[in-house]
Amino acid sequence: MFDPSWHNAAGQLLGFLAYDVVLIVPFIQHFSDVIPEHRVSLIVYTTVVVGSALLAIYYLFIHPETRFRVASERSSEKMAA
Repeated sequence: MFDPSWHNAAGQLLGFLAYDVVLIVPFIQHFSDVIPEHRVSLIVYTTVVVGSALLAIYYLFIHPETRFRVASERSSEKMAA
């Protein structure tokens, strides 16, 4: 019934990465005019967005088990077997 594969997670990670890229620019631009009472929140939000982007980048492009090329090759081998 369920067919867990890397491709299911890859789509979600790409979505998170796109979301992070869209949000990071306004967050960084907002540092110049944020009121002092909201500065800590902006730092926390920016840190979370950057951390999420770094995690997505790591698992999509760097980690040997999950990067796109290796995952797609493994999927082709699995289908051939």
